[in-house]
Amino acid sequence: MVHIFEKTCKTENNEFGIREITDENPLKNGPCIITIIALPIFLKNINGSLRQVANLVNPDIDYNYDPDRRILGLGFGDYIEQYDKFTGIFPKQEELDEFLNKYFLPLFSDNGKKIDVVQAMKNFRNITFLTYCNGAKVFKAIEDGVKQIMSEIGYSVDEIGIILSQVCLAAIGGNVVSRMGTSSLAISFGDVNDYDFEQNRNTIRKINYMRQGFINYDSSIGYAIAGDGEHAFKKYMAEDSILSSKISCFLNVSIDNALRNRNNDIIEPITYEKIQNAFADLDNSNNKTL
Repeated sequence: MVHIFEKTCKTENNEFGIREITDENPLKNGPCIITIIALPIFLKNINGSLRQVANLVNPDIDYNYDPDRRILGLGFGDYIEQYDKFTGIFPKQEELDEFLNKYFLPLFSDNGKKIDVVQAMKNFRNITFLTYCNGAKVFKAIEDGVKQIMSEIGYSVDEIGIILSQVCLAAIGGNVVSRMGTSSLAISFGDVNDYDFEQNRNTIRKINYMRQGFINYDSSIGYAIAGDGEHAFKKYMAEDSILSSKISCFLNVSIDNALRNRNNDIIEPITYEKIQNAFADLDNSNNKTL
């Protein structure tokens, strides 16, 4: 099965501040960030990734927990308590189908029928994905599965594209998302000297010259630095101040937009322009402090 874990408050009975969600649909109940790491085998690794995401989103909150900024992570297969590990690194098709029907179908369907497109957009606006390395492949499998179900219950190609454009994706340290064919608002973050962050030669030369900056693709954008090439989640999330600040900015813009939409009858769509403007404001603010 696909397990959903949430970063929550530490207690005497929960020393790590993590719990498995089984009794609600966090995707529909409020803004959340779904974290998918490359090898979600050990629960301690999932917990560590959620803690690092929480540090970027909720740094001033006790235990980094905020019910309006829920930090989630996925595990796959059976859980072996003796070894504190899961048996899978990628969901089997039947596990993925069960996961989609339980958590995603209610976002765009009522008793197997289409719902209002604007309402579906608002529901999907609740969701921000953060993937690391091969975690992007799991995201793509989720998105493709959602598209298939939406098509089967009568959504047009244009409606599917409009609705899924409200999902935000931060793809970190992996293949650039422009090659994935995603419908989401997606940004690739990476170090051009990291072998797993694939770029073409012209882009590498450009970023090495610029040191850091945007990469524009046909259907998405990226933000890259020319760093030391280390391929590590903690580097992107904490140790590299440039990338971690940009990732934090992206996540918070996405969540803030979702919160505004939660109580509005109309939708304020998330757009690349909003993200780029927020990055520009961040750069200006940093320049003023130098």
